Amino acid sequence: MNIKFISLFVATISISVFIFIDPIPQQQNYYNFSDKNSYFGINNFFNVISNIPFIIIGIFGLVYHFKNKLIRENYSITPTYAIFFLGVLLTGLGSSWFHLNPNDETLVWDRLPMTIGFMALITGLLSEYLYPEFQKQWLYPLLVLGFISVI
Repeated sequence: MNIKFISLFVATISISVFIFIDPIPQQQNYYNFSDKNSYFGINNFFNVISNIPFIIIGIFGLVYHFKNKLIRENYSITPTYAIFFLGVLLTGLGSSWFHLNPNDETLVWDRLPMTIGFMALITGLLSEYLYPEFQKQWLYPLLVLGFISVI
């Protein structure tokens, strides 16, 4: 089967899901986390600080990326891995913000950066193992699809 046909088919199915299915509400008991401790004025302290590794890895990944230490064969086509590490960094920040005050509004800032990271990582891996042009064709549409899925 042609990879372009498969990609178009998957995109069509994905878009159809968002058009015809109502948003799935988050159950409110989801916000009942086990850590309710407050230290140093930080609510849900351990849930918040557990995001520090995401921030550190996101920063290191971006630094290594911009120092050209993460060069692959398809490195110059799109900034796939820079977007991935940006997503990891933003996941740490967004998840910290969410865990400080868990509710439906802050949940978006927990999930949106994750979709950025996931979509970039999936695009990067598929382009390395299928064909390099995949990221040129699908990185930005998949990022938009991820954004729409959260919204």
